[in-house]
Amino acid sequence: MTRAQWRAMIAHLEAAYPEEGCGILLGEQHSALRVVRAVRPTPNAWEDAATRRSRFTIAPEDFVRAAHEAEQHGWDVLGFFHSHPDHPPVPSETDRALAWPATVIVIVSLRAGRAAETRAWMLNDAGQIAAVPLDMREA
Repeated sequence: MTRAQWRAMIAHLEAAYPEEGCGILLGEQHSALRVVRAVRPTPNAWEDAATRRSRFTIAPEDFVRAAHEAEQHGWDVLGFFHSHPDHPPVPSETDRALAWPATVIVIVSLRAGRAAETRAWMLNDAGQIAAVPLDMREA
């Protein structure tokens, strides 16, 4: 992920505070290496506004739009990102239950509306969520 992509992701998540913000990561897969080519912020489409502080969903039409964009560029949907307002960037039980195999989950902890810590996770072959490296590049 480039620093500019990271800043765009963070700006979207901070703007969603105190609700969870979310979005989609598009890019290329080269065996274990994933290269983010586009960060696509999406609205939190969770129906119950009272629980958006701890839940999110991406509307099907937003996912289809992003998947179509990825296909047009020869990319893949690499994963998803979302925030944990005033909680650590560790997958919740809901995050674990809804994780897709071979898909990165980037979680940003927001403290008082500001990004505090970012971590990446992935469902491994054993069905467990494991931390994965998240590297920044200039461009």
